[in-house]
Amino acid sequence: MNEELSVYERRKNLIEKYMNTVQSNQTDFINEIFTNDASLEIKAHTTYVSFPELTRNTEEINKVLVSDFNDNYENISIFCFIDTLTNEKDSITCNILICMQEKESKSILLSYGLYVWEFSKDSETKVSKLNIEIEKLLVLNPSQEKIIFTWISRLPQYWVERKEILKEMPSLQHLKFLRDKLKEKSERINDLYINKKNPMYKHFVNLGWVWVVPFIIFVEAMIFPKFSTFFDYYLHEFRIGEIRKEIIIYLFFPSSIIASFITIEIDSKFNNLKRRSYKLFYILLIPQILIFMYVAITDIFSL
Repeated sequence: MNEELSVYERRKNLIEKYMNTVQSNQTDFINEIFTNDASLEIKAHTTYVSFPELTRNTEEINKVLVSDFNDNYENISIFCFIDTLTNEKDSITCNILICMQEKESKSILLSYGLYVWEFSKDSETKVSKLNIEIEKLLVLNPSQEKIIFTWISRLPQYWVERKEILKEMPSLQHLKFLRDKLKEKSERINDLYINKKNPMYKHFVNLGWVWVVPFIIFVEAMIFPKFSTFFDYYLHEFRIGEIRKEIIIYLFFPSSIIASFITIEIDSKFNNLKRRSYKLFYILLIPQILIFMYVAITDIFSL
């Protein structure tokens, strides 16, 4: 537990160091934060600002996030919402708010989005990849400089809860999106890493229902044989009783089992996870396979 805590604290310290590096334009510290072969991926849902979608190595990352960024902006403040932070095995995810001022136009920009920090797996904790999503960019008139920066200056440094942002937020119409967003109970998950918080593939639920259907029919035949016999007799009148049985045994069961394994394979590749991470789903597949084998063998020997 203490070891896990220390890893978490080291990661948080790295993130704080990054935020301080960007805010204070200290280009010398990027090598202490990122691995040499680190990468940066930025997805911006706006055309007002422009960043390269993919950047590789610390030198280029330093240029994009520190040098060029500080050439264009000043009065930079970065806040991570601690109450949205998710600490995974190899990553940390949190929603962010960045306040900055354009040097040329003096317009004030408020950027709401997401950081996904991926960390190296060796003993030295460093960032191997940073994913930034800019979900919304608010552009405010320079005349609102005093009220915005007075608000920003009252906030805790780096880590802040959403309620603290809302408590001091000016009642400006331009901030409505941000106000409404911070009032939401749950934060939207990053488009680039939709499965970060819940790495399991979303269609597992659908697969569950696929194999529940033949399972229910099988249980019905076992527990209520008279009803099942009557039902099969009624279907035989329309010459579809045997078809029903064959579909259940040789179509529903095998296809649902195969689909489950394919889904696990797809999800493991998509999230770069080992197959043993899905042991719960393998356990759930065991009764399904056993039932299929029992039904198939019983059907074969009844011929």
